[in-house]
Amino acid sequence: MTQPSQRDLVAQYFDGFRASDHHAVLATLTDDVEWVIQGARTTRGKAEFDSEIENPDFTGSPTLDVHQTFEDGPVVIVVGRVAAPVLRTGLFTSPSATSSPSATT
Repeated sequence: MTQPSQRDLVAQYFDGFRASDHHAVLATLTDDVEWVIQGARTTRGKAEFDSEIENPDFTGSPTLDVHQTFEDGPVVIVVGRVAAPVLRTGLFTSPSATSSPSATT
């Protein structure tokens, strides 16, 4: 069986997040994953990350629109837009989002 490319793993990650599919998202990450949410917090490890896939402050699954994907060796950068319904304040949208999850290889 052929190993998926880094770009393929990032696409699987986003597909899993769009569906709130914990197993699909976590399967693309290493145990030492770090998710830095600028100005808010840093989530470390799969257990903490898992709790953010369906954060209780949000409802439903996010909309993740990928505009561009850049790949350079093991690094993949995705530029796009995130929209997610927040329970207390309405819709959260980001003008631009980047991600480079640590892929399992």
